[in-house]
Amino acid sequence: MLAGMMRRSLAWLVLLTACGASQSTPSTPARRELVVDEATVVTGRRPLREGELPRLPQALDHTSAAFQHGHALASELLHAPGPGAPPALDDTSYAAWSDRDFHAWLSARVRAAQAASDALGAVRDRPASEHVPAAALLGLVFARTHAQLLAVPPPASVSAEAKLQRIYASQLNVSAQRWSEQAGAAFGHCSRAAAREAEPAYGLWLELCHQQLAALQRADERARLLADVVAAERETDRLAAEGPRPEGPQICWGGTVPPAPPSPAPVALTLPAPAPLQAPTAVPAAGDAGATASAPAAKPPAVRCARAAHTVADDGGVARSPRDLRYGPRETSNGVRVWAALGDNPTMDASPLLEQATRAALAACFAQHVPQSRAVTVAVHATLSVDARGATRSAVLTPEPSDAAAPPDAKLTRCLERSLARVAFDCSPSGQPTQATATFCLRRD
Repeated sequence: MLAGMMRRSLAWLVLLTACGASQSTPSTPARRELVVDEATVVTGRRPLREGELPRLPQALDHTSAAFQHGHALASELLHAPGPGAPPALDDTSYAAWSDRDFHAWLSARVRAAQAASDALGAVRDRPASEHVPAAALLGLVFARTHAQLLAVPPPASVSAEAKLQRIYASQLNVSAQRWSEQAGAAFGHCSRAAAREAEPAYGLWLELCHQQLAALQRADERARLLADVVAAERETDRLAAEGPRPEGPQICWGGTVPPAPPSPAPVALTLPAPAPLQAPTAVPAAGDAGATASAPAAKPPAVRCARAAHTVADDGGVARSPRDLRYGPRETSNGVRVWAALGDNPTMDASPLLEQATRAALAACFAQHVPQSRAVTVAVHATLSVDARGATRSAVLTPEPSDAAAPPDAKLTRCLERSLARVAFDCSPSGQPTQATATFCLRRD
């Protein structure tokens, strides 16, 4: 599915933060200045062209070996190509390209960026002539990778529809966000450190880092606006499929989490994290010298649980609508919708309270004791006392104290409690009596 596949694409890409700061003392007198935030920049210089780097404050061959090594690694990455595009944009070709070529490119880029970060991070305590350009170079590496990821085209099945293109682009923004954040951290350090230096050589580095920060901020704002558009479109689609939330107290109709809708088209760019290596378990083969025969363990006497005597009812293969999946199934025979949420039941498995058979019995009680002319929601909290074998001994209901819910009358309460008292559970794990709790909301819908 689109959201799951895109979330996995870059989830494990965590790179080191840009170099730390060191402080130098200004050494030149006052001059003509342009102030940007707290930064001081020498004006009157030719603006940097796109892709152009300022001259290093110190000649490269006079810098430390660590900086020279990091400079070489970063320079190589700044000229390295992006992942390219699949030879064809049909879904099959796209998926094969993603699993093979894109996966290999991104893995290599992560390793190379990490190596550059390690090398340039080693100069964090060196003079500003090294750590300022080091931070800028790291920011450029991260920003370039971020831009290359956003440039990957979608498959044809996505690009054929504008809404799918927006979903794809928004998920890609989320997946690549870590690279943008790392770039912003690096450029922020570069700006702060360069602003503390009075030498004119740092002016263009400050200008560069401010320009890059502004570009990242504009990209982030576009990503936020796109995310808002996608969220609004999804909410519109959800309401069209599910309808408005049924009336009732706030506690109702909100706990059922529907499955994510299927992706309208397979989108690749998946990058699952490699599974950890595990030592194989040695199993002696028959006839091995070390193999020993073991007698089967004696089975304890079987305890017949209450649930074993019942046939667990399912949905009978009935396809549920999006509204049913969100707000609980609606009984077609009486039009009553039943929403259920389990309480905190650490000593037992209370899932039988969520089964369709349980909901159907409660819906029948509501249909019998609440006239059709009463458009109300009944919301109750149930506490069941369950013995060690999983048989329900009693069920007690407490109405939800809300003006948006109608408390059940005595007849409806007795019917609901009798229905819940027939629910059977597995044996208690502790071998002791226990309790189950849940909340139920019922309404004709």
